Amino acid sequence: MHFKFPKLHSLNHYLLSIMLFGTTDNYDTQYTEHLHIDFAKDTYRGTNCKDEFPQMTLWLEHCEKVLRHEAYVRWCLRRQPQYADDQSSSSEPEMSRSPSSPDLLQLRPHLHASLNDIVSHVKITCFPSVKAVSFDAAVTRYGALYLRDTLPRFVIQYQDPRTSDAEVEQRSLGVYLRFRTMPIFHKICFFLEDAQNLGIMEDVWDTAHA
Repeated sequence: MHFKFPKLHSLNHYLLSIMLFGTTDNYDTQYTEHLHIDFAKDTYRGTNCKDEFPQMTLWLEHCEKVLRHEAYVRWCLRRQPQYADDQSSSSEPEMSRSPSSPDLLQLRPHLHASLNDIVSHVKITCFPSVKAVSFDAAVTRYGALYLRDTLPRFVIQYQDPRTSDAEVEQRSLGVYLRFRTMPIFHKICFFLEDAQNLGIMEDVWDTAHA
């Protein structure tokens, strides 16, 4: 026979219960009652004392959203790479390092991504929506005012993503377009990966219409 029935056993935690849950007025074994009272008081103070029930419900929903967002931010911060440790390990300045160093490529992975990886994320139809459109017709039909100037710049950047803006401008002047018309596609499908690399987004296909 023992005397550890709930009412008597609670005396072992009497001092700790006062420190955690406050006064023992109307105290019983319902340990969460004080928490419910605090929530009710806090939510009621957030209302205008008129139509308090809808406002209290909305207040609790906002608190839950804030807690979820706080947990999400903490989770994101835990996944951040420890750049501080890398910087402390290489404390000596290196002025002779070129912009195409491995560290820069690690921070900008799209610079050394293979061409197949980039192309595989985009799909177009086998046949264009419009077979042949001239540059002048592209201006009037689609409002592509600077298509003739922008296309050479795109070719330069596509061939070498490391090219600076000034080099692109200079090299685009020497690009000669040997065609007068081009096919036009009004729809394109592209593959959306986990853009933020957080593991919370699903890989999906999406479609853009022009």
